[in-house]
Amino acid sequence: HVMHDLQILGGLYGFTGDLGLIDGLAGLQTDGWVVPEDAWLLALLTPLSEGARAENAARFDWPKRLITTAALAADLTQAGPQAADETALHRLGPAGRALVAAASADMKRRVQAFEEGTGRQRVRGQDLLELGLKPGPLVGRILNRIADARQRGECVTYEDERRFAQRLIEAEASRNTDAAGP
Repeated sequence: HVMHDLQILGGLYGFTGDLGLIDGLAGLQTDGWVVPEDAWLLALLTPLSEGARAENAARFDWPKRLITTAALAADLTQAGPQAADETALHRLGPAGRALVAAASADMKRRVQAFEEGTGRQRVRGQDLLELGLKPGPLVGRILNRIADARQRGECVTYEDERRFAQRLIEAEASRNTDAAGP
């Protein structure tokens, strides 16, 4: 805040935006959140216009991923918690999620649910049946394999889980066709 008040951030770095996200990140830290270092820079980049962000990135050679994350965070904070679906939150990464959590209490709750896994949609038995699997013990085995893949970080989003399930179902169908023989 001192650098902002003295207009150093604006003069040297072109950061002229509101420091509300900085305050929000400080509040998260006070609440015990681990705030990634990049989140602080994102808090300065996100309020800038797209053009100012691009100019700042070129001037200071910021990594492209930071600029992309700042743009995603800006869109998400403007759209609100209803737009904070699993895919969007995953794409933001830890620093971006901390930043959008700092934007509002509703967004903080949404990010917490995502981080805890309670806000994530999961593939369920009904999804497997919709993908063409017949009811039976294979449904449970595939759900267990999906859970294992989720734990290993191979399946992060619902879409990942569905693709993985589809591959498992196709592999099972191929195995059964091969076993049946000519």
